[in-house]
Amino acid sequence: TGASELRRGKFEQARGGTLLLDEIGEMPLALQAKLLRVLQEKEFSRVGGHETIAADCRIVAATNQVLEKAVGQGRFREDLYYRLKVVVIDIPPLRERSEDIPSLVDHFLDNINREHGFAIRGLSPDALSSLRAHDWPGNVRELENVLVRAAAMSPSRLLTTEDLPFSGPREPNDYPSMSLEEIVVVKLREYLDRQGDSPPGDLHQRVLEMVVKPLIE
Repeated sequence: TGASELRRGKFEQARGGTLLLDEIGEMPLALQAKLLRVLQEKEFSRVGGHETIAADCRIVAATNQVLEKAVGQGRFREDLYYRLKVVVIDIPPLRERSEDIPSLVDHFLDNINREHGFAIRGLSPDALSSLRAHDWPGNVRELENVLVRAAAMSPSRLLTTEDLPFSGPREPNDYPSMSLEEIVVVKLREYLDRQGDSPPGDLHQRVLEMVVKPLIE
């Protein structure tokens, strides 16, 4: 392996604690087999090592994919799926739990103020209503991104609807009053809605190709 020094992997670092396997649905099949072996045998060896070490940690796996579908498509091992599926916590998308938004806003603004040196006091009632009315296709990460952007661009310590990249659902007849970025967001959502649950794998490249020609013209 070329290992020239002692390297403690994630399982060893998490001994006696919890190991979070985020985005487990993206794990390559070869690595899934190795993970399954550790979960079954409860032991592992370091990279380049020969000593067998006991795996003693709680496993929490997270994904935004439907793993049952991934199993059916051969992208996720069925035996690993059932090994991990002991206690399932299903977190609904943000659009289905708008009552959580005020608490999430407070949490993110505290982090933003601390990390970036801002002094944002909060949101106006209209801005908070706008956040609760948004459909949040990007879930909690999108909310955090919106707040970081608003905090960075706002001239005030109180964020208003003018600081947000949206003020509720926008209709095509609003195009004259919308920014180019807002129009792109609307059209992308319409395109993805037409694709259903199977957006093209080359979506990024396809969108770039559609934009380049009119941009040049």
